[in-house]
Amino acid sequence: MFLEKNAGEMANNASVSFLRAGDPEQALSVLQGKPKIFESLGDNHGKAISIGNQAAAYEALKKHKVALDLYLEAAEIFAQEGDIELYKSTMQSLSALQLRDGKPFDALTTMKIILNRLKNKSISNRFLANFLDIPYRLLSRK
Repeated sequence: MFLEKNAGEMANNASVSFLRAGDPEQALSVLQGKPKIFESLGDNHGKAISIGNQAAAYEALKKHKVALDLYLEAAEIFAQEGDIELYKSTMQSLSALQLRDGKPFDALTTMKIILNRLKNKSISNRFLANFLDIPYRLLSRK
């Protein structure tokens, strides 16, 4: 079990390195089967990291639909695990991808979801939440 977990963590790290080196195919290749390994070990956190890394690789390969689905899956696991920082980071990646795909309203909604989930908002997060409410208010006017 210890070796499997270490191999999975090494694959996650290698995947990030391959992505930074501009090789998304190899990044995806090293992650083959890793989420299932983490799941079999009961390590949902490791599973979510692997899924998020797969999403980043698919995004780099311009397979945006697959990337969007994987980002959502990883974010949901992070939320269930209570890892708000990785949840927030994953949802920000999702929002950025939605924006690049020409879906600004989806991106805005994703950012609102992130801010609504934060328990202790900083002043800048409270300002951003209020700012993001403006389009909703304008759309709801009759």
